[in-house]
Amino acid sequence: MILVTGATGNVGSELVKQLVDGGHDVRAYIRNPDKAAQLPDAAEIAIGDLDDTTALHKASEGVDVVFFMQAAPCPRRHRTSWTPPRPAG
Repeated sequence: MILVTGATGNVGSELVKQLVDGGHDVRAYIRNPDKAAQLPDAAEIAIGDLDDTTALHKASEGVDVVFFMQAAPCPRRHRTSWTPPRPAG
């Protein structure tokens, strides 16, 4: 599974499309659920913000690769501490 943050932006949405077209399992992490319709139907949608560590942890479960495609982080995001979950075992 590939997680793409910033998946509804110009670059992120194109990346999601190309990954899905290439046969990859993709989870799109987006803030605004209204924008999910612009993504391929095959993309799994996860709703959240980079400041929401609970949602981000949930979105990253089972993920092998992450593409951080969001714009430069704002100052508040610099203070967010996030560690991806470790595989079981």
